Amino acid sequence: MSIWLFRAGESGEYENKFLSDNRVYLTWDELDIDLKRLSSKEELYNILIDKYDLDKEKTAIN
Repeated sequence: MSIWLFRAGESGEYENKFLSDNRVYLTWDELDIDLKRLSSKEELYNILIDKYDLDKEKTAIN
């Protein structure tokens, strides 16, 4: 069994929207990437590292 933890914003500010819509949304500011065009998780990590000027791949993975 897999269990996923989703945080609905830094302090839960999106929790009601997630629950009422029965969906989970990405809430990253300025995320303008079409995730459908990505072929791997690694490709997403590299884009996030560049876009958000992250120091480590582990930060993008988290």
